[in-house]
Amino acid sequence: MKKLMDRCWPWVEKNGGLWGPRAERERRWQALGRRWTLSMRPADGPTGRFGGGWQWKVGVQVGKATVIVNLLVASLRVDPLP
Repeated sequence: MKKLMDRCWPWVEKNGGLWGPRAERERRWQALGRRWTLSMRPADGPTGRFGGGWQWKVGVQVGKATVIVNLLVASLRVDPLP
């Protein structure tokens, strides 16, 4: 655990904390009866862009009412409106 903290902490300090200004960029809008969310995380994060050390991700995830499209460096999430 100490090795992980030693590796992560400089990034956390440089970027204003775990939830600082560079933690994630997100845009939300509503169209076609759905809520759309485009989110991007920085590549130099302590756990990678997508967590677990992953930097790149391509594919589609389908749930009961939610679809997530992973676009190599960003994710587009489509949810029904509440």
